Amino acid sequence: TRWGAPALDLRAALAAELSRLGIAQVASDPRCTAEDSSLFSHRRDGVTGRQAGVVWLS
Repeated sequence: TRWGAPALDLRAALAAELSRLGIAQVASDPRCTAEDSSLFSHRRDGVTGRQAGVVWLS
């Protein structure tokens, strides 16, 4: 993270894996949950909440 806490960059890890598998076109949301106040962030707010992800092949 920008403030030095350990973290896993899931977006980068998944993009690398999809590229390794030969998937050429990947779209992702560039927003950071900790920095964008319109998104839930336990790191930022210290409260629990829920998130969902959507993945599809076409």
